[in-house]
Amino acid sequence: MKIFLPLGLMACLPGGTLSNERVPPVVDVEVSISEARIQCNLEDGVWELDIITAGWSGGAVSYWTEDGGYVEKKALEAREYAEDGSWEHLVGSYSIIDDWRQAGARSTAFSCHAEHELLIEVRQPDGSVAACVQYGERSQALDTIVRPACPETLILPRDEFLSE
Repeated sequence: MKIFLPLGLMACLPGGTLSNERVPPVVDVEVSISEARIQCNLEDGVWELDIITAGWSGGAVSYWTEDGGYVEKKALEAREYAEDGSWEHLVGSYSIIDDWRQAGARSTAFSCHAEHELLIEVRQPDGSVAACVQYGERSQALDTIVRPACPETLILPRDEFLSE
């Protein structure tokens, strides 16, 4: 069976030349962390991660563990960004669940009071690690996760993260 498109549809196709008059110039900025917030909402049972970067990133990944044996790896998403590439806002929101076997992309088995470690790697657009955010004191547990070293690490103290 052959399908023929009416010639009238051809008039809807764009023609002429493309222009980038409306596209702002992209700022060439080395990715770094401008702001970071990690918070656990006791009432809602949700972890919230917010990172604002200088420059467009290549995304961010969070690693959660207590002992290095059980590790949760979760991606953060770009919520908003500057069209010129000067900054980006990365977020992650994870509901707390009771059964670790049900942990997924948007949920975690780590409660607000868990003595776990959390590390967020922010990546350059080429995939290399640009900077990290570390939640609380670092022990040997995160060292069991194979990953590149962080060129710079912002350490956020554990006692600032509970909210109601």
